[in-house]
Amino acid sequence: MTDYWKSNPRKFCEVCRCWFGDNKASVDFHERGRRHQENVKKMLSSARQRSAENEKTALQTKEILASIEMAAAAAYLKDLEGGDPADARPPLPSDGTATTPSPALHPALAESFEFRKAKAHAEILTAIQERETKAEREVATMAPPPPPSQWQQAVTPEGQLYYYNIFTRGTLSYITLN
Repeated sequence: MTDYWKSNPRKFCEVCRCWFGDNKASVDFHERGRRHQENVKKMLSSARQRSAENEKTALQTKEILASIEMAAAAAYLKDLEGGDPADARPPLPSDGTATTPSPALHPALAESFEFRKAKAHAEILTAIQERETKAEREVATMAPPPPPSQWQQAVTPEGQLYYYNIFTRGTLSYITLN
């Protein structure tokens, strides 16, 4: 009986983008190599930078949305206080086909409109005050940031989470809480 040729298993390093033998000696030699260590450092620093940029853009977006909401609420209040909205409409034809209802002819409608206007104005003011007091309470109750942990979280270019030790430079795909 003749023997047949069988290739040795190969392993691909995602960090260095290279192939090497899938045995303990080759893996250890590769991972202790200077080029692999430099590539790991580059990958970690770029992941940290991308994470910081993403956090910064998310904060900016949140601030912009909050300012838009406040401006919209202020404009709504201004519209409510602004007097008769009929001033902003185009003039009606003067041939007698359309008439504008007069508050003198319909006092119940005028009173209900004023009541609804005042009620909406009060609701918006209380909502704005509640939002401001809630934000002030959140700022006042915020605890100081915890001391930095030796394990930091980062994201690979493929979007997977991993942890690295800032003292030993070791990496893990998950951390067990002891």
